[in-house]
Amino acid sequence: MKSIILLHGALGSKQQMLPLANRMSDNFDVHTFDFSGHGEKSSSNSIFSIEKFADDLEEYIHEHNLNHPMVFGYSMGGYVALYHAYLHPGKIETIITLATKMDWSPETSEKEVLQLNVERMKAAVPEFVEMLISRHGAYWENVVMNTADMMLQLGNHKLLDENMLGQIQTKVTLCIGDKDRMVSIAETENAAKNLAMGNCMVMENTPHPFERVNYEKLAEIIVCS
Repeated sequence: MKSIILLHGALGSKQQMLPLANRMSDNFDVHTFDFSGHGEKSSSNSIFSIEKFADDLEEYIHEHNLNHPMVFGYSMGGYVALYHAYLHPGKIETIITLATKMDWSPETSEKEVLQLNVERMKAAVPEFVEMLISRHGAYWENVVMNTADMMLQLGNHKLLDENMLGQIQTKVTLCIGDKDRMVSIAETENAAKNLAMGNCMVMENTPHPFERVNYEKLAEIIVCS
């Protein structure tokens, strides 16, 4: 049975992938794991970066002896998968992403970081804070602050430019929701055009939060990729 690794997004954990994993088990040998500093690996001294998370993915593939697995990455997880494919040609057979932001700049990163203020989150979105606590435990605030720092780094130093995307020799499907307010269809389509073997798929009635995605439809897209 073909192996697939499901990568969670920023502020997420492998727990976030369970609804999708449950719908994939008949078709794939499904794998999930927490990126460094997230979920069961949360701590007070983790440093977040796409480079580190790409190393996490490479270590997981090696430790579990996975031969050319497929990878699905939600949001940040998709960016990690693409960067890994750039660093390690031929390791991943196929990549499918959803809601992965490709257009990073100082302006876009500063805009996203405004949403990652711990005290503001406690006051404005207490239910979301409770979810973060359930995912990351006592270190949830570290996850939020480290994610903000990572986004600022991405804005100041874009890891995947047009030339680098063109060097990725992996089949890639970039999915984007038509109601996503963080990631635009235009930036997703543009990234797909720069990939050697890329295409873009727009999912109807789909916002950015993974918890509001139609998992059945997403599983169908992945199976057919």
